[in-house]
Amino acid sequence: MYYYNASSKSCELFLSDSCSRRRNAFDKMHECQVTCTGLPCVTVLSPEPDYCDQTMNFFYYNTYLGKCHQNIRCNRLGSNFNSMTDCQQACQLRTTEEGARS
Repeated sequence: MYYYNASSKSCELFLSDSCSRRRNAFDKMHECQVTCTGLPCVTVLSPEPDYCDQTMNFFYYNTYLGKCHQNIRCNRLGSNFNSMTDCQQACQLRTTEEGARS
C-alpha cells in the first residue's frame, strides 16, 4: 500500500498496515501519483505487453527517458494522451519549466 505524504509532497510506501484503509491509501504507486501529486505524466506499462491493432493510437510520457512515445500496447495504465502534442504539452513542457525553477 502507498500513501501521499504532504510533507515530502510525494507518494510513499506504508511502513505499517495500521493506516492502510484510510482514504489516502492506494494499492499501487501510480494510483497515488496520478491522484495526489497532480502529475498527469506517469509511466506504467505492464510487464506482459498486449499489442494493439493499428487503429488504436495513443501516447504516453516515459518518465525514465523524459519524452513522449506512441503506445503500441493495449494496456492503458498510467496516463495516456490522444496525440503526441497533447503529451508533450502536458509533460515535457511541465518538466522543462520545473527544471528551470530549481
